[in-house]
Amino acid sequence: GSSGSSGFKVRVGEPGQAGNPALVSAYGTGLEGGTTGIQSEFFINTTRAGPGTLSVTIEGPSKVKMDCQETPEGYKVMYTPMAPGNYLISVKYGGPNHIVGSPFKAKVTGQRLVSPGSANETSSI
Repeated sequence: GSSGSSGFKVRVGEPGQAGNPALVSAYGTGLEGGTTGIQSEFFINTTRAGPGTLSVTIEGPSKVKMDCQETPEGYKVMYTPMAPGNYLISVKYGGPNHIVGSPFKAKVTGQRLVSPGSANETSSI
């Protein structure tokens, strides 16, 4: 099994304070699935969570092209999967703690756009 994982970490708020992962919510179609070669997106709402480190990791049959934008509510995450299959989207806040509903399982359909058998790769923002 060759699988890739992509991820990034963002610092929210002041250092030295702990955020509460129970108050972070994620929503959007990208958490449920997508199509290869087409950008999926989802949103992470951190407004009530307080300061902490937000980390998002996407694991699946291919590494994904990931992008992250700040929004008034928190962050918008965009990713483009390159191979069909199941992707695991882990959203953690304030350390090793998953937010509610994480890890999310997204089922991606479509054609494989990368050659199989590539080494495990991790992309970060």
